[in-house]
Amino acid sequence: MQTPKQFLKLFNGRSLFQNTLVRLEGLAEPASLRTVCNISHRARIEAELEELALPAPNHVIAEPLGRNTGPAIYLGTRVLFDTDPDAILIVLPADHHVSDIDAFQQVLLEAVEAARTGAIVTLGIQPTSPETGYGYIEASSTEVVSPVARFVEKPNLETAITYLTSGSFLWNSGIFIFKASVMLEEFRSFQPEIVRAVDAWLAGDATAYAEAPSISVDYAIMEHTRKAAVVRASFGWSDVGSWAAVYDHGEKDNNGNVLSGNVYTNNTQNSLVRADRRRVAVLGLQDVMVVETRGSVLVCHKDLAQEVGKVGGTPPDDEAWGYTEHRPWGSFTILASSESFKTKRLDVLPGMRLSLQSHKRRKEFWIVVTGTARVTRDDQILDLVAGETVDIPLGAKHRVANPGNALLTIIEVQLGSYFGEDDIIRYQDDFFRT
Repeated sequence: MQTPKQFLKLFNGRSLFQNTLVRLEGLAEPASLRTVCNISHRARIEAELEELALPAPNHVIAEPLGRNTGPAIYLGTRVLFDTDPDAILIVLPADHHVSDIDAFQQVLLEAVEAARTGAIVTLGIQPTSPETGYGYIEASSTEVVSPVARFVEKPNLETAITYLTSGSFLWNSGIFIFKASVMLEEFRSFQPEIVRAVDAWLAGDATAYAEAPSISVDYAIMEHTRKAAVVRASFGWSDVGSWAAVYDHGEKDNNGNVLSGNVYTNNTQNSLVRADRRRVAVLGLQDVMVVETRGSVLVCHKDLAQEVGKVGGTPPDDEAWGYTEHRPWGSFTILASSESFKTKRLDVLPGMRLSLQSHKRRKEFWIVVTGTARVTRDDQILDLVAGETVDIPLGAKHRVANPGNALLTIIEVQLGSYFGEDDIIRYQDDFFRT
């Protein structure tokens, strides 16, 4: 599981998710904020909320599994409807960037007023270039608030150029504003299967959520409803879909460079240089992007940033020293590996636990470094503190939990003939993995 985009700290030292919340300051009360997320991201979300001193316990609405934006938006709307049927909801993707916060908030206020009349409002961004990576909205009029004529899929370049010059087409921001009661009525009309599945899950049927169709809210509601309206907007918006977008919106030094991490530049101009783990030096180059991550390095001209998705090859596996993999319960980092052993550092978040599991081809030895570990080993329950150890025999059912309020760190030594993730037999899992 690579780090999801919304948790990358690309601007202002905060993640995109955190910046989404911060740009609402002065517009929405902290207690009114809610985050709908996959249960596997809940611990990460709550940690980031804590960094912002926001009320995490009532903030997070966790889906048991991802079913796209349609069920997610219905779930959030349904939960808030029970508190206030006439509540106005502003739905914001957590992985966008906005440069003009004042203009952004002003547009939202205009959208809220339109939503009070019963419209389901989306923000349409005034195009500044013929983008082929965005969906488009055709407005029925040139007014600031207009009925939606139609939604359009991502166009080819020729079509995007005609959209740019027409004045009628806007980028689809994926931001929606509506009254809770209005949106629920549309879901009941157009997506009864989502309504049945999510309502059954909320009523206690643990497996019902999986029966909801996996569908975006655009397909589920916006392309069917007669209540769709679009507000024309221009506030420095980007969905941060490429490293070029990171450069365009990043803070630039006197040489026009956007720099992040342990980097050194000399005679380098108008470039993006980002280092996640290692020292990166760039000398005498212009208009380039150099991005170092834990498993690969990208070097390209800025004009070719959109070509990154075409790069072939196999992504790095988890045998690499220093490789860190995020999990719903925390993370693990590879410390060393060979054909006969693998050593990991496990960081388990407070209140989290790994799945109850066993292995056919390896045994394990755990050393508690910090925190308190509650270890299940077949029919035994062991509470261990820093400096204590436990062995997990081949085939034993086992799990580790962090019952404390601080991070639990364990050094895990695996011994055997095979160490792949597919040698995990899961019996119980809080995150619905198999």
